[in-house]
Amino acid sequence: LLKRIKIHEYISSMKVDDDDTVELFLALSKLTLQASLYINEKQHQFTWIQLIKMAKTVSFTLLIKKYIVYAQVFEQFPFDVQAFIYSISSTSKFPLQAIYYYAEKLNLKQEELWYQFLSLFEKGFKKGQIQYDNNDIASLLKYISRDDNLFVQYCTVYFDNAKINDKWQVFMLLCEKDYHLDLYI
Repeated sequence: LLKRIKIHEYISSMKVDDDDTVELFLALSKLTLQASLYINEKQHQFTWIQLIKMAKTVSFTLLIKKYIVYAQVFEQFPFDVQAFIYSISSTSKFPLQAIYYYAEKLNLKQEELWYQFLSLFEKGFKKGQIQYDNNDIASLLKYISRDDNLFVQYCTVYFDNAKINDKWQVFMLLCEKDYHLDLYI
């Protein structure tokens, strides 16, 4: 019966762009995830990223805010880093402070998040689409500096693509001993 209902087909016709449709999307997503687990067949198991890709449009901010409200309902099916990164990539500009905030609220694995975000960061700089100010960049670099490899990769992307004045300003911010991280909204 669950195979015949095909809840996920309803999702593919949805525009998830207001509170009501976000709640409906979350409810249908939960049913789809539960059904795929219950059926227990590899070809029928769904992930968050598949569900998000199915919908016609998804307002990432609305989706995450509502998901956080109902997070307890999704304990068995937590929102993952891959879906988070995909959702960010579908928005025109997503503030770094919001990424820090939502990643913490969603209990995402930070190291995995920042490694996966690196490709978006690099693509944005190479296309000239990154519009973070120097304080945002310095905060990000300070934040990820706990992981030497990650820090080097982000620095390489930034310093290879930024304007000379911006490079120096970020470098000076990184050198300040009392520079604090302003990570939250």
